[in-house]
Amino acid sequence: DKPPPVCSIIPSQGTVPPESELELRVQFKPKVEKFYNFNAVCNVKKKATRLAINIKGEGFDNHTSVSVEEERGAVPVQPSVLTPIDFGEVHVNETRIKQVSIANKGKYAVEFEWKSAKSRQFTIKPERMVVPKGEKVDVHLAFHPTTEAHLSDHAATLAIVNGPKYNFLVSASGRRPLLHFSFHKMDFGPCFLYRQGAEPNEAVLRLTNEDSHDIGFNALFENKPYLEIDSSPTNLAPGESEEIRITFMPRELKEYREDVQFEINGLYRVTVELRGSGHDCDVALNNAANFNFNFGSVKVGTVVD
Repeated sequence: DKPPPVCSIIPSQGTVPPESELELRVQFKPKVEKFYNFNAVCNVKKKATRLAINIKGEGFDNHTSVSVEEERGAVPVQPSVLTPIDFGEVHVNETRIKQVSIANKGKYAVEFEWKSAKSRQFTIKPERMVVPKGEKVDVHLAFHPTTEAHLSDHAATLAIVNGPKYNFLVSASGRRPLLHFSFHKMDFGPCFLYRQGAEPNEAVLRLTNEDSHDIGFNALFENKPYLEIDSSPTNLAPGESEEIRITFMPRELKEYREDVQFEINGLYRVTVELRGSGHDCDVALNNAANFNFNFGSVKVGTVVD
């Protein structure tokens, strides 16, 4: 079979009734990148001259290159293979971005469009855009987990309009920073009302970074007359710990409760519940008859119970 012609006129022959017209469709299918110029001639029976039409057109291809920015630099992407993109582990409410670059090396502008299943945690911006000739557009693929969720082999396709398609498989997981609290609830129980010079009621909260990355925390609490938390914004390296002294000084006869929030990495919060109650210092003899107790005569050196 002969390959289809670069240019064809459909229909190539026919009959035109009196007082009517016939529409011809000209089809242009360039095979190489070059400029084409055709002269088509139509013979009409019983007409002394032939009808002629000049057909011009240019064949071009999309010369695009796609790459993914990795730590080691730009990695070229081929349209014939699946390209994995792994965000790794990302802390909850943190955003991690991977960059895909689309360069247009052709003579004309090209358009691209991304297609991917909807996800609140994974976004692509921009999803559709025109890349002018000789320029490059950077697309940001972002993973923003709001819970401890996983994204496994999530398909994303980059389609160059009238050009190739690039297929990606995206993987990621969201988790909370591994900051260990020695307790999340502390009940001081019944405590005497605080008086100047008296020994306060204290507890020590120990925070330990069990993660592989630095973790910052900040106690979102303003000290009050009955409760003080000795803490300032702190950054812990992996394996480091910080002790936070909590002092309870009840001033009234009542139950106390405070929910102290710790902001982790400026992204999410952990609550520590503190309880206690204030009581008056009222000491009396169990038996009022023992108010006066007489031992009588006791020999020196003798012990009497």
